[in-house]
Amino acid sequence: MKLINFIICDDIRQELGNKLSLMGVYSDSINFQSVAEKDGQWPKTKRIGIYVLIETEEKENLRDIQSFEIEIDYNGEVQKIGGSDVPPPNLKTQKGVAIQAIFERFKFKEPGTILFSIQFFDKKGGKLFKAESPNPLKVEETILPVKN
Repeated sequence: MKLINFIICDDIRQELGNKLSLMGVYSDSINFQSVAEKDGQWPKTKRIGIYVLIETEEKENLRDIQSFEIEIDYNGEVQKIGGSDVPPPNLKTQKGVAIQAIFERFKFKEPGTILFSIQFFDKKGGKLFKAESPNPLKVEETILPVKN
C-alpha cells in the first residue's frame, strides 16, 4: 500500500459533486492563542479533522482491508483515539481507501509534539499497513499582547 495524502485540519466538508473541502489545514504546528491571564492553562480543546488516502499497489487487494485504527503519539505517549470497519470497496471504480475522521473536542493536554497514524488490518486482525502524518505537529501556545 502507498500513502497518497495524510492531512490534519480543522474541518472536512462534503461539497456538491461529491467533493471534499478541507478547512484550516495544519502544516507544522497547532497554535493556541491565549491572553496573559490564561497562559499555561491546559488542557485546551479544538475540533480536528484527519484525511488519509491510501492506494493499493499491484499485487494488493482492497478486499483484504477490513478495519482501521487511529492512534496518536503525544509527547511519546501512544494511544488509540478511533477506528472502524472499512466499507466493502467498489472494485470497478475504487483504487484506494479514503479515511475521514472528525474529533469534535480533541483534548490537547500540554505543549509538545503530536504525531497521528492510521493502521489498517485484515479480517483476522493482522496489520496490513501503517500510515503516519509526514511530520509531528508542534502544539504551542502564543500569548496575545494586551491592548490598552
